[in-house]
Amino acid sequence: MYLFLRLLIMEIEGEYYLEKFQYKGGWTYILLHDFEKPKTYFGMLKAEIKLDGHDLGTITLMPFGNGKLFFPVNAKIRKLILKEAGDKVQLELQIPSIEGKETAFTHAQVISCIKEEPVAWKNFQNLPKSIQENDLNTIISYESDEKRVEKIVTYMEKLKYL
Repeated sequence: MYLFLRLLIMEIEGEYYLEKFQYKGGWTYILLHDFEKPKTYFGMLKAEIKLDGHDLGTITLMPFGNGKLFFPVNAKIRKLILKEAGDKVQLELQIPSIEGKETAFTHAQVISCIKEEPVAWKNFQNLPKSIQENDLNTIISYESDEKRVEKIVTYMEKLKYL
């Protein structure tokens, strides 16, 4: 596993393990141990990802709560790569340079996360606009990145079972 900078793009390549949150219905994810959370307001950023040679396109990296970043590996991706929690995967990741970028946390960032889970996104879209707005405001009202991520994860799980 190694990190290097080239042409204002950060690239990460290496073997990682699929991990799983311990609570019921917990996400399967990859924790980027060697990559610190960026100095943006919320710490989320987009990255181009290949997993076991499969191009996954753009995925949102989120703060894990310990200064590291992670990204969820949903059932569709796990089926594509034929892997589950505990399995080793080959990761290739590219992140555009974020140096000097400072952004406020917005509804769009939460929505970007929700869109990565098709069932959650469909159910979110079926909610009345007033409930959508209230739920998004509640999530972004938390002061810590860790609490926001926790609430996004919980909210997305709830949306999947509406």
